[in-house]
Formats: sequence, C-alpha cells, structure tokens
Amino acid sequence: MTAAIIALVMVPVLTLEGPEGKLYRPMALTLIFALGGALLIALTLTPALCYWLLPRGGSRQREGFVTRVLQRAYGAALERALRWKRAVLVGSCAMVILAGALGSACNIHIGSGVEAKEGWSRTYTVKPGAALAK
Repeated sequence: MTAAIIALVMVPVLTLEGPEGKLYRPMALTLIFALGGALLIALTLTPALCYWLLPRGGSRQREGFVTRVLQRAYGAALERALRWKRAVLVGSCAMVILAGALGSACNIHIGSGVEAKEGWSRTYTVKPGAALAK
C-alpha cells in the first residue's frame, strides 16, 4: 500500500512540461519503476526463497542451513577479532583516516551544506522601481 501511495505522489511530476519536466520526469519514472520492481520481488522471489531456505515445521526449533553457515562464519570472525584486538583497532582507525583523506581529495563536504553552496547563488539588491532589463 505504501509503495502505491509513493508512486501516486509521483504522477503529478510526470505531467510537468518544459525544463522542469525534462529534469524531474526521469527521476519520477525511476522511482516508480524501482518501487514496482521491489514490489514484484517482495511478492514473488522472497516467499519462494523463504520456502527453500527457512526450516519447515511449526514448533521445531531447528535452524536452517543459511543460519548455521552465517553463525559459523560470524563465530570464527568474532574469535579472530577478539584474539587480535589491537590489530582490529589499528585497522579500523586506518580505514577511518583513509576514508577522510579520500573524502578530502574528492572534495566531498559532509555537514549542513552551507559551505558547499557558496558560489552557487548570488543575491542582488535592486532599488524599488529600477528596471531589470537594459
């Protein structure tokens, strides 16, 4: 139901003409198609995968194959991480520093966005009664 409401909200955007239509129509179509695809997967693929991958039976507490594999992998990774605490900490800090350096090199601004918008707009003060076109 929510996907249908969001798709209906995008319908008026599809009626825009001119530069606004050229700008926003692809975004609206992309959103509508993405929601339709997600809805199709949710109604077809997800139930089929649940049937095949989750354990059958009402009251049995047997874990499925995927759950067992994921728990085994997580347990092994957690053991290694706890055994090598210092290496995990140094590696995590290094990744944060690397991400910050890459963000600076790519000129990415994270924050309120005020700094990034400087230079994008100009404000002119016009006296009342002044002609705008010369």
